[in-house]
Amino acid sequence: MKEEKGFSLALPLYDREIRVQVRELKEGCTVLLTGGDLSHIGAVTVKEPKHRISTIEREGHCDSVISRKWAERISSEIQEPVCVCCGIHYDRIDKEQIEAVVAFTDRMLEKVVRILK
Repeated sequence: MKEEKGFSLALPLYDREIRVQVRELKEGCTVLLTGGDLSHIGAVTVKEPKHRISTIEREGHCDSVISRKWAERISSEIQEPVCVCCGIHYDRIDKEQIEAVVAFTDRMLEKVVRILK
């Protein structure tokens, strides 16, 4: 059985960090993705390989856009259950900046997947 291990990344965007903490469990993986002006719990997504995806998102939040993508990608890659908790918030952010945050987290996701391989 594999050993538990973890790693984290913190990368700057708009003068604040977006942080990811990954914990590989003996079975499965947990991911905490937060940052900006207010780290928080916005959405939680759980994905098992070859099974449906489940997401809970707090009212008024859009973090599931990121949590679902991360859970699907990582679960597909490692073929194990994945739980992603996401909460990224920037004050006074516009639509273009929101798109930049999503693109930035997409690049972070690819770094995480490379580390997990």
